[in-house]
Amino acid sequence: STGKSLAALWIAGTLAMRGIPVLYCDWEFSAAEQRKRFRRLFGEMPASVHYARCDRPLTRDADRLARMVQDLDIQYAIADSIGFAADGPAETHEVAMRYFEGIRRLGIGTLSLSHIAKHMEEGQQPTAFGSVYFRCGARSMWFMQQSQANPEHEIRVGLYHHKTNLGPKLPARAYALRFMRERITVDRIDIYTVPDLAALLPLPDRLLHLLRDEGERTVKQIAEQLAVTQKAIYAVVAKHRREFRKSGETIAISELQEPSQGLPPQEDDKIEF
Repeated sequence: STGKSLAALWIAGTLAMRGIPVLYCDWEFSAAEQRKRFRRLFGEMPASVHYARCDRPLTRDADRLARMVQDLDIQYAIADSIGFAADGPAETHEVAMRYFEGIRRLGIGTLSLSHIAKHMEEGQQPTAFGSVYFRCGARSMWFMQQSQANPEHEIRVGLYHHKTNLGPKLPARAYALRFMRERITVDRIDIYTVPDLAALLPLPDRLLHLLRDEGERTVKQIAEQLAVTQKAIYAVVAKHRREFRKSGETIAISELQEPSQGLPPQEDDKIEF
């Protein structure tokens, strides 16, 4: 219900428009329904987006998909989703290892979608089916969250980079999926304009954004505006002395501060992922 599959289809179309042949491996939907959604996103599906309906676990279907990758010169694949592609209980390490073995047999870059555990302990990051093994196996992991307060005919989602083995984490970002009669549009929006999505950002980023917008504030004012404890604010300031300076009970931005992850997007990066 967060719009993961629709976002994945949009990513496939965006890559195809950049000349990258994509294979959409679908364990959940159907070719006819996906084509309808694709037409609403982009018009007719281009020849560089290829569809594979999958009815068997990935471990039993990897050879067929690998042949499609080779025959069609595919450069990127999307697997939707892990829960149906897994060959057993997805929360077990054996199943996770076999899933990644199947993915590696494709020999190209991939995006795998998954559901998260319904029950998480407070303070823990969400994981695929509550399994640490999918987190360990992935080189990059994004968490997608839908806002609970959406305008009519619109879904606002936030994407948060929780893990990367390939460099620094990328900034969080937000998108508006707008559902019109004949079209679906996907536009980059400022994550700070959606309070419940902004609340999932790291506290240092939220504090930096607040002080940039409103100037120096007392610890009490900041705690009230960000809905956190004063103790949490003190801890952030103490840990990030390059970004913040404290004078008595007042907090301001330091002249040495580094750019925030949560800055509003530029006009030319609306469809960047």
